[in-house]
This record gives sequence, C-alpha cells and structure tokens, in this order.
Amino acid sequence: MNTGKLNVELSDNLRIDVNEKTELKFWSREFNVSPMELVIAVKSAGVLVKDVEKFLKYSLAAVTE
Repeated sequence: MNTGKLNVELSDNLRIDVNEKTELKFWSREFNVSPMELVIAVKSAGVLVKDVEKFLKYSLAAVTE
C-alpha cells in the first residue's frame, strides 16, 4: 500500500469513508479496484484500512485461482 500516490488530505488514514468522494477515489486507486468494488469490500470487511486490504487481497486471490 503506497499512500503517497495522490496528494489528498484524508480525514483518517486508518479508516475508509466511502461516502467521501476524495477518499473513495484515493482508496480505489490505492487498492487498484473500482469504486464499487471498494464499497463492497468496506461493507464486507468494515471501514478499517487493514481489514479492507486483507479482504481485497484474499478475495482477489480467490478469483485468480
């Protein structure tokens, strides 16, 4: 995870607020997923960045196997 890609001031770098457009765009790019995929991941894993990252890692690995 490289949080330096976009120069965006995040309200909290530990949580993802998908209702905030700048955060949705930032984290979608950060995780290389669509905004809709990010929303689904947050609804499934919760708002913590580490949990979303883990969810996406395992869900994407399952799809590619």
